[in-house]
Amino acid sequence: VASHWTLTSRRFDKRHGCCGMSEDTLDLRRIADVHFDAGAFPCCLCTGVVRVFAPADIDAEEGGLVVDTYDARTLFSRLKFAWTQASAAAIGVERHGGGGDGGDHHAA
Repeated sequence: VASHWTLTSRRFDKRHGCCGMSEDTLDLRRIADVHFDAGAFPCCLCTGVVRVFAPADIDAEEGGLVVDTYDARTLFSRLKFAWTQASAAAIGVERHGGGGDGGDHHAA
């Protein structure tokens, strides 16, 4: 059963199961790590497994959110880029005060 995925600048959505009846959504800012794995034979077929790790994993499967799909390397590259961009944006908000009492941009 194939997985179908959608990646935006903020969110990663995965549909899987019979007729896409199961769905998972993950905010990119929650991702802690991304891993790609393909054996020698599946690599020739452009298939592989992408594992997305986040605190308090949303997926019941051990090992994070698992996406087993055709052209998994492309998914991995796009997800890694989007994750990096989302992380950089979140860090920028934290460094510039981001609202609340945590910012030091008004310090004397």
